[in-house]
Amino acid sequence: MPEHKNNLFRDMNIREKTATIVGIGSLIILVLSFVIGLYFFGLAGIFNCLAFSIIQFGLWLFLL
Repeated sequence: MPEHKNNLFRDMNIREKTATIVGIGSLIILVLSFVIGLYFFGLAGIFNCLAFSIIQFGLWLFLL
């Protein structure tokens, strides 16, 4: 019966810990940038379809 090898973070050496932290951090940054980009370009597309200009958008933000 094969032994189950648990690869716990505290049992890793410094190189493996650094690679793990950099990998997880990069994944988080990638996901956040995708969500923010989707939100930003989605709103820009909606305003473009509605023929909104940036000046009108700024005015609406000021009025709110």
